[in-house]
Amino acid sequence: MMIGCLALALTFKESSRLAAAYGIAVTGTMAITTRFIINVPVITGLARLEALLPCVSSCSSIFPISAPICFKFIDGGWIAVGVASF
Repeated sequence: MMIGCLALALTFKESSRLAAAYGIAVTGTMAITTRFIINVPVITGLARLEALLPCVSSCSSIFPISAPICFKFIDGGWIAVGVASF
């Protein structure tokens, strides 16, 4: 893990590029977690409409945060997406 972290730090060369990758990783995690929020109430027997309310409220805060971060994909965010897809 240390070698991987050092390789990433040397690859990025600038902290702003590393911040772009971190921002995409965090907002991606938030989006995936929000997607799975709806599964728990549905599995426990609540109606889909009741399960949709927390998901909609979370999405309303995630999308404004993730829109500007998507423009940082070229600056270094592609590494976070590549590691996540691997």
